[in-house]
Amino acid sequence: MILGEMKAEGHIASIVTYCTLIDGLGKNDRVDDAFLLMKQMSMDGLNPNIVIYGSLMGNLAKVGRIDDIYKLVNDMTMRDCHPNIFVYNALLRGVNKHCKVIESIKIFEQMHCKGCRPDIISYNLHVNSLVMGGYHDEVSSVLEEMIDRDLPPCDIYELFKKIMEKGPIPSSLVLDKLLTLLTKFGELHNACELYNYMMSKSLSPNLPKNLMSLLREGNELVPFTAKRRIKVARRPYKAVCLNPC
Repeated sequence: MILGEMKAEGHIASIVTYCTLIDGLGKNDRVDDAFLLMKQMSMDGLNPNIVIYGSLMGNLAKVGRIDDIYKLVNDMTMRDCHPNIFVYNALLRGVNKHCKVIESIKIFEQMHCKGCRPDIISYNLHVNSLVMGGYHDEVSSVLEEMIDRDLPPCDIYELFKKIMEKGPIPSSLVLDKLLTLLTKFGELHNACELYNYMMSKSLSPNLPKNLMSLLREGNELVPFTAKRRIKVARRPYKAVCLNPC
């Protein structure tokens, strides 16, 4: 092994060396070897850092070893190395892949309790778990958070389309929140499609007046969240609504 050869030649492995080796082992489906190497690292007097933990957790998530990820989280806490957004997203990615909805809810709650603000990746993973697990009503509060924080819907609409095609029909409260997000961020084609779907199911869309006007007129709303401002760009837009707005 490379590490053994280094020691035989009198070289001392650094934290960067361990980080590279552990990441490489994990990416080559040798997660158990990566675990052993991390233990060896501790024996050599080096504490794993957040990069090593995050790398190992990400690779564990790919193979669904959620229990091992939690063990690493506990180990981090004992070493006074607190989980960050990358660690939590690795957890969410793992539970999402294996449809463990309750675990996703617990992780999301823990993020809020620990003061770690979810990012757009966190929200998308969590919403995906909730929707695929049939927890449609719980999605409403998550979408409300996204609206309050000016976070775009990304792939959430495509996820809902699959549900709407197969059933059951999500509640009007959830669809209202999604419609608000789509319209607010200028995804007018998807917004009109969702609006028409709601009308066809006798679900009365409830949009704020300014967004309803935007949807009706076919304007685009382009968010600049990094600059904390919103710019409205008007340009001709071909109507895609089948029902009159």
